[in-house]
Amino acid sequence: MNHKRNQGITLIALVITIIVLLILAGISIAALSGDNSVINKAAQARQNTIEAQEKEQSILTQMSAAMNVDGMKTSEGIIIPAGFAISEKEGANSLEDGLVIVDSAGNEYVWIEVPNKLIGPAKFGPNYPAGTTNTSYDIIENKLVEYSNYRSAVDDYWTDLNGIKAENGADINSKWIHGLTYDEYNNLKHIMLTSIFDNQGFWIGRYEAGMLNEESRTSTDESIEGLVAFSQPNLIPINNVTPAQAQTLAKKVSNGDNTSSLLFGIQWDLTLKYIEEKTVAKAPESEKNSVRNQIRNEITSNSTSWGNYSNSEFILKSGKYNTYKNGVLSLWKSYETEDNEFVDVNHKKLVKNPGSGIMVTTGAYVRCNIYDLAGNLSEFTLESDGNGTAFSRGGLFFFPGNIMNVSAKLSPARGDAITGFRVAIY
Repeated sequence: MNHKRNQGITLIALVITIIVLLILAGISIAALSGDNSVINKAAQARQNTIEAQEKEQSILTQMSAAMNVDGMKTSEGIIIPAGFAISEKEGANSLEDGLVIVDSAGNEYVWIEVPNKLIGPAKFGPNYPAGTTNTSYDIIENKLVEYSNYRSAVDDYWTDLNGIKAENGADINSKWIHGLTYDEYNNLKHIMLTSIFDNQGFWIGRYEAGMLNEESRTSTDESIEGLVAFSQPNLIPINNVTPAQAQTLAKKVSNGDNTSSLLFGIQWDLTLKYIEEKTVAKAPESEKNSVRNQIRNEITSNSTSWGNYSNSEFILKSGKYNTYKNGVLSLWKSYETEDNEFVDVNHKKLVKNPGSGIMVTTGAYVRCNIYDLAGNLSEFTLESDGNGTAFSRGGLFFFPGNIMNVSAKLSPARGDAITGFRVAIY
């Protein structure tokens, strides 16, 4: 009688099989993890594709901007200035999110809507706007101040360097701290008011004015010849300029078919009102009142969550930063560079006591498509502090956001390492 032997696996064979499987598993895990893993390589390839598509999209938009030689109107009636085109980037091409335009060099500006019905009628003289009366300008300005509701007084007026107004005997041919005579200042202001009335808005730099330099300016004595103010991300902000130098650089942004300048104070306040209204519009109906109260509190009391302040925390995602301690700024370094005191290994900016912090390149914090309006550098405006010097607005990177909020005014502002500016087009 034949018997078949039981066929099985020996203990040694089992151990060898397990070892082989573990080795294969280890190889698979190594392939799927680590810096050179399949997963990471796939993610990087995807990111590279996205960046390439965005770059191609940006080039096409800049080409469209170059071909817009006469200006155009959107379906909503918004005038796109000659030399600009509407951004094609997602989230930047609608009024709901904040309409962004781009010029042929890649500079970006955001449309600040001002509802015409809230300005009301003005008493225009013959041959408007040439015959517009001062009374009309006053009406427009007062209506804008009432609408924005972020100031207790109108500070957009000219004085001489001693703070004396024209009606009190100042020499109107002398130049104020912004480098403008009485007539130059008021003509510019009237153009701004007329443009807002006619067009129901204006354009504001999406970013603080930046430059292509590798390091910050070191003194207001440095020449601004050849210096260009860009409104682009990841640039070193222009600092160490006087208010007059800042206004000169802002004026040069105009391509001749529009007017460009530093922001008037009312434009700053209208920008805050714009952010308020856009934020409230996106809230559910039942929450609109509470959202409005919250946003107004953030604007007027505590803007810490809005920008780069000493007491804010955020992740650096691109660009550079430098550190500020004991009144001294360091050299700029990559956002990926760890600093035990200011930026951790995960690129997170750390909370600091008042008097220290980091300055960042343009494009760190965004609200309604406008970057770094709060915190980072304080920004010159065309406002008078009544003493012959200028105001700057928007807070400061080494102050807490509950002390130097986005609506605050800093005076005197004469030009230093911590003050920059932003350009308006109208």
